[in-house]
Amino acid sequence: LIIVSLVVWTYLGVNWTSLLVRRSRGEIVREKMENLENYLANTKVSEDLRRQIRDHMEIKYNVEYNYKITEDFPASIRAKMSQNFYESIMTRISLFRGCSPEFMNYLASEVREEFYAPGYTVLEEGTVV
Repeated sequence: LIIVSLVVWTYLGVNWTSLLVRRSRGEIVREKMENLENYLANTKVSEDLRRQIRDHMEIKYNVEYNYKITEDFPASIRAKMSQNFYESIMTRISLFRGCSPEFMNYLASEVREEFYAPGYTVLEEGTVV
């Protein structure tokens, strides 16, 4: 009885502590941005690059947390959501005209987005992809 009691009270103590210590999403993002600012202040990074890094991280944190909601969905439902959203967009692109519906479904389910801050150089002229 004593051993079982110790195990139960330890388990309850750990769970209560984790509930009290849990931080909100805003606190986590603020802490990460403060750490980023401290890092940038201690390095010799140009102001333009600092601005690009800050912009990218702000977009990343906003988008990352918004898309985490769908992580709990089964993969089949996420694929259907992507197909539903992207297929209508892809049918208007001339590159994909004449492709089979099966191929379009496959492409639409495999699309991944990348977000860039306004003014961010994604590809420079003359660069081979």
